[in-house]
Amino acid sequence: LTKMTFHAYVAQARVEQARTLLRNSRERIGQIASAVGFQSASDFNRVFKARVGTTPKEFRRQAV
Repeated sequence: LTKMTFHAYVAQARVEQARTLLRNSRERIGQIASAVGFQSASDFNRVFKARVGTTPKEFRRQAV
């Protein structure tokens, strides 16, 4: 068992997918947020930063 709620699991899966897209594509961050299932860019930014420790924009800059 993962001892993770379904909501937390889905958020983690979405963030992991977003990390891959941020590293490997040139799509805009808002498009990536939508593609992985977030309702808004602000939700995406908040959840991404909480789980990764950096904003999606900063993550992409560091991943280059």
